Amino acid sequence: MEKQLSISRRRDSMFQSMQHERAEADNRRRHVRLQLAEQSHALIRIVKLEGYEVDMNPGVILLENLSPDGCGFRTGLRFPAHSKVIYKVEWETEGKRMELRGTIRWRSKDENGYRYGLRFLPNIAERMLLTGILNRLILKTCPGQERIHRLYRSQIGADRSFGFVQRKGKF
Repeated sequence: MEKQLSISRRRDSMFQSMQHERAEADNRRRHVRLQLAEQSHALIRIVKLEGYEVDMNPGVILLENLSPDGCGFRTGLRFPAHSKVIYKVEWETEGKRMELRGTIRWRSKDENGYRYGLRFLPNIAERMLLTGILNRLILKTCPGQERIHRLYRSQIGADRSFGFVQRKGKF
């Protein structure tokens, strides 16, 4: 009986924490999210649960948007949105294989399953690589958006290392 009460208390505590984290996550984005024009499928799996490494089978998700801080995605799968659950998202873009860890910050139900917001937990190299890839995607999909290009280039801080040297009006 004591064990059931303990589990119930932990579940209630996690639920309250999830509601608080969802409220904090709303409209606090530091970076512009790039809406993906073409469907981009990715794999997601839980890799850490309350501090313990776990080995779970991956599920398929549809990436909707990306930023250096996170992504939005859709899936028919229901994942917990809690900071103590760490996910790994794997996808390929611009010829690069990306594998980033993160936490689901929010979840909402829609007609085809669920929509999620995931905040990445990248190291500096992963963040710079992702920002460079996003800059290239923006250049490709929105060539007239010079202000956004400058914003992303300023975030990487190392334009030359990613080949973003402006020459005669071109990148």
